[in-house]
Parts: sequence; structure tokens; C-alpha cells
Amino acid sequence: MRSDDDRTRRWPRRAALRKAGLTLCAALTAALTLPAPGVRAQVESSATSTSLSLMEARTNSMIAQQSDLLHFLTTRRKFNLYSKVTGDDGTLRLKTGNRLPVWAEAAANWSKLDGTETETMSATLGFHMPRGEKLVYGVLLQVDHGGTGTTSDDKFAEGWLAGPYMIAQLTDHPLYFEGRLLYGQSRSKLTLPAGRVGYRSQRWQTRLKLSGEMPRENVTWRPNLSFIYGATKHGAVTDSLGAGLPAQMVAIGRVTLGLDFDVPLTAEVGNFSLVGGLSGNWNSTATGETAVALPGRNDGWAKARLGFRRTLPEGTVLGGQAYVEGLGSNTYENYGLTLNLTAKF
Repeated sequence: MRSDDDRTRRWPRRAALRKAGLTLCAALTAALTLPAPGVRAQVESSATSTSLSLMEARTNSMIAQQSDLLHFLTTRRKFNLYSKVTGDDGTLRLKTGNRLPVWAEAAANWSKLDGTETETMSATLGFHMPRGEKLVYGVLLQVDHGGTGTTSDDKFAEGWLAGPYMIAQLTDHPLYFEGRLLYGQSRSKLTLPAGRVGYRSQRWQTRLKLSGEMPRENVTWRPNLSFIYGATKHGAVTDSLGAGLPAQMVAIGRVTLGLDFDVPLTAEVGNFSLVGGLSGNWNSTATGETAVALPGRNDGWAKARLGFRRTLPEGTVLGGQAYVEGLGSNTYENYGLTLNLTAKF
């Protein structure tokens, strides 16, 4: 069997033609595979915009999926299961009790609108160590998945967050503080006209909250103040066709100031209360390549709610609320009515 070197020495012209043919094939393949410069610029611009939209949606979802932890000091919670399913959407939430050192929560949401399917899932596992009746600290781990598109693999992302948390009663009065600091990573994939793009991101979240209770003769006031900061960042990446995504970052800050009330009313059997509240939300979203001086947008809105809560002697609780969200905003509006029934078995 002759080697390539033997063939080159015996038939130099044939070898040269063979090399030229291979070079031409490679050039034709590259020309057919890689888009023209103008088309490539459009592809990269589309990929950048789509990636930023996904990162912003994921960061908002990461913030929304974080549960309130003040109940470890303020109330006694038992196992809770909530389900809501219609033809095109559904919600499922599960929460364990809060009297054990290990606790867990899980949630899933899915919907379909105009042929686009969206799904989000998250699960949280926590462990804490109480220090007396006024201090609890621990660690939590959250994993999550989200996807949207006209096909099952159009866009999806999955990741994790982990870190410490603390809940404390600051004084002898019912004034409570909650804080957490979380770090994690995520993996995202997009289906674009030029092909499949995948990248890994780092993400952070900080949450601080103050909540109090002020009982008066005919009403109980519950003021609250919270600050949330969430950010997601990834480095520059290149897809299989040479199109690239620049380094990107999405940072969202949110401040909420609210005042809730509970007014007990006269009832022949059990307890009956009028409940409601008013809150203001200020939201800042920034996108760019660095964490400093990111160009972004700011918006704010108010939310009002009014309802009732009826508690029967055997422990059954019936409640309902009407709410309006987006007051004062030109871009956001949401309103609805909720009813809930809690019964002991």
C-alpha cells in the first residue's frame, strides 16, 4: 500500500490537482455555510435581542419564584397544595410545613397562547437552625427550568441558586427582618434561523424585607418594605456558524412599599374580617455588557386590593379579594378576583 508521500513523488501533477480540489471544496463549503456579511449582522442582531429578552424574562422569573420566609417566625404553616388547571394553562404549588428544620416548596406553571407554549418549574429545598424565638438562619437551594416557543426546544433555560438566609424579630414588638444572598448558574439554548445557540450564565439575587404589625382598637395595620436585586450575566459566545453573541448582562432592581390592614367585624359564628391593602412598586431594568452605568428603563405602579376573610369554628377559612394592579402606569395593567377555601381534614 502506497502512502500519500509516495503518490506525491510518483504523480506530482495529480497530487497538486487533488490538493487544489480539496481546497476548492472547503472554500465552497464555507461560502455556502456562512451567511453574507449583511445577513450575518442581521442574524447576530436578532440573536442578541432574543438572548436579552430571554435573560430578562428569566431574571424576572427568578425574582418571582423566591418565596416569603417570614412565616417561620410569624405564623404556623402546615402542608399546602394548590392546583388550578384550565384547557390551555395551569398552576401547581406545593409547600411543606414550617415547624421542621428541613422544608421544601415546588411550583409549576404552563400556558398556551396563539400557538406559543410557555412553562416554568422550580423546586426549593431549605435547612435552617432556629436560635431562640427571634432568630432563624439557614441555607437554601433552588433549581428551576423555563421554556417558551412554538416547538419544545425553541427557547429554554435551566439553572440553580444557592445561599444563606436569615429571619429575625428585631424588637420586642412585632417587627421582622428577612434577608438572603444567593448565587447560581444557568444554561440557556435558543433556536435561531442560523442554528442552535447555547451559553452559560452566572446570576445573583439579594432580597431584604422589613414587615411589622401595629394592632389598634378596631384595626391592625401591617406596613412592609422590601428591596430585591437580581442579575444575570454571560460572556461572549460563538455559534456553530461563526455568528457570535457579545457579553450581556441584565440587572433588575425592585422596591416595594405597602400598607395592609385587617378590620374585624361582628359575626354570629366564627370570625369575619375586612382585609385589603395598598402598595407602590418601583422597578428598574438595565441591560448591557457591564454592571456599571447600564442603560435601562424605570417604571412604577401601584396595587390596591380589598376583600374578606371568614374563619369558622372548625378551622375552615373562606376568603376572597378583588385587586387592581398597574395604577399610574401607561404600560402595565392587571386586575382580577381571587377566592380561596382552606379546610382541615
